[in-house]
Amino acid sequence: MPFAWCWRGARRSAHTADHLKGRWVIRTNEGAPNFKLVSASGRAPDDRAGWRTLVPGRDQATLEAFTLLERGIAVQERVDADSRGASAGGWPLAAGGRRGRPAR
Repeated sequence: MPFAWCWRGARRSAHTADHLKGRWVIRTNEGAPNFKLVSASGRAPDDRAGWRTLVPGRDQATLEAFTLLERGIAVQERVDADSRGASAGGWPLAAGGRRGRPAR
């Protein structure tokens, strides 16, 4: 079936979206100038009332990119002009994309 959904976003907002297992994951700056990551229903991804925040927006970091994986989400953030990767669960990613141990 061809992709038929058309995004109805607010003016002056930017969105990047990807789809996995019936859910949309959306990087948006709506209400978060440095971007946040939200999850949305596969049936109504433009219904903001149904959005669930996965990674909240932060003043001290810009969420630059994300990648959906079978077992989680990898995010790339920029903090103080340094780019770094982490899983949405808060554990840093080790070299080669493997999940590292939590910081102690």
